[in-house]
Amino acid sequence: MTSFFEWARAEQSTTAGRNLATKALGYAVNQEAELLRVLDDPSLPLDNTRSEHALRKIVVGRKNWMFYGSDTHAEAAAAIFSVVASCRLHSLDPYQLTFEIVAS
Repeated sequence: MTSFFEWARAEQSTTAGRNLATKALGYAVNQEAELLRVLDDPSLPLDNTRSEHALRKIVVGRKNWMFYGSDTHAEAAAAIFSVVASCRLHSLDPYQLTFEIVAS
């Protein structure tokens, strides 16, 4: 892996212009620490498919949520969506947690 990043740095400095190759090399060089993190913990996924899938629900529903009435309402909805997404990420039932908080 270190040989790859050495190569990427060398190629980045010799490749002129702004094209797909220079963008890819720049990404690899800029994200070196994050990309090497996978070697430290084999349970980390090599892609962000789960993150993209989780965000898709919000992106698809964006038109439905465009008219909340005010910025305050939209901020409150965003906070709720964030809590629900975090609960789902950690395999928690957000409705059960709400009931336990209210019952306390």
